[in-house]
Amino acid sequence: MRRIGLAVVLVVGLTVAPLCATAQPKGEVYRIGVLTLVSAPEFEEVFRQSLKDRGYVEGQNLVLEWRRAEGKTERLADLAADLVGRRIDVIVTASDAAAFAAKAATTTFRL
Repeated sequence: MRRIGLAVVLVVGLTVAPLCATAQPKGEVYRIGVLTLVSAPEFEEVFRQSLKDRGYVEGQNLVLEWRRAEGKTERLADLAADLVGRRIDVIVTASDAAAFAAKAATTTFRL
């Protein structure tokens, strides 16, 4: 289980790295939607800390929109659509099912 958690954190870190790699103008607030199949407190803590280590602090220059499907894959499509409707900057997922739902909810894709 610990390996899976590490793999998820690694995948998310590599996904968000381009967002964090460039110098950001002061005063801008970024919105990240996080779509997960289940609640994962350890993942959430590590994710927040990783962003903080790169200068992104929730409530200052970052808004995190968490959506959890509570283990019900059928909820992912609606949750992804909700995130897209909120005009967030990026969607981060922690599972294949969540990634497919996010992809289906939007046609906008930027690297």
